[in-house]
Amino acid sequence: MALAIDLEIGDSGLTVGYWRISHIVADFPAGGGATIEVTLDGWLDANARAAGKLSVPGARRFVTVGIEDASDADGMSKAALYAAAKGHSIFEGAADV
Repeated sequence: MALAIDLEIGDSGLTVGYWRISHIVADFPAGGGATIEVTLDGWLDANARAAGKLSVPGARRFVTVGIEDASDADGMSKAALYAAAKGHSIFEGAADV
């Protein structure tokens, strides 16, 4: 699973179209709730990823997911994290691939 959306890397003119979760960090503060930071790395396209190419340098995006009930974070799937990422403006309009 990944997201497909063309995003320009800086002002380089280079467009990256395939985004895959590479890291997930969860914070469970003493006061309750949870915050999950999701890192998505970008490849030129799905074919480049399938061919074992490295992600594009500088093509890394971060999104944060806030959860009121920390127990909801325990069973959160990657699909749910991708759906949450699509809720952020940077990945608005992204397609699941």
